[in-house]
Amino acid sequence: MLKQAAIDSDKIWKTAGRPRHGYLFDKRQRCRLLYRKRIKEGQRTETERYTNDLHEALLKKKHIDFWKCWKSKFESSSKCTEVEGSVDADTIASKFAQHYSQLYSCNNVDRMSKIAEAYKELRSFYTGFPLPNDIKFDTELISTVIQKLHRVQ
Repeated sequence: MLKQAAIDSDKIWKTAGRPRHGYLFDKRQRCRLLYRKRIKEGQRTETERYTNDLHEALLKKKHIDFWKCWKSKFESSSKCTEVEGSVDADTIASKFAQHYSQLYSCNNVDRMSKIAEAYKELRSFYTGFPLPNDIKFDTELISTVIQKLHRVQ
């Protein structure tokens, strides 16, 4: 009912040229907000129902009922047991490692070397605190340093 009201008011609003104020705009906004609120209430109610069912089963000490409820909420019936034809955990882990190392490797070696040369050239003109050649930094180090910076107010 709320969904249909939201759909209808949206169609009327669009037909009227999508006004940004007035009765049609206000009605569309009210219907959308009510529909979204009901969705959130439903999600919250579902979570509370499972939590309450688990609590009641535990209080009544119905061992089987408790674990049935637990499994229905927290355990998935579809478990991945195979990755690219492999079922061995070590093989799967190495495939994931290989996949992600390829994702975060250099795409273009020529471009990488040009950027490195440009950096070295710019560094030769650096006049601040002297940096030894053995100091290296990467995106992880830069990210860590930025996260540790404090905001000045």
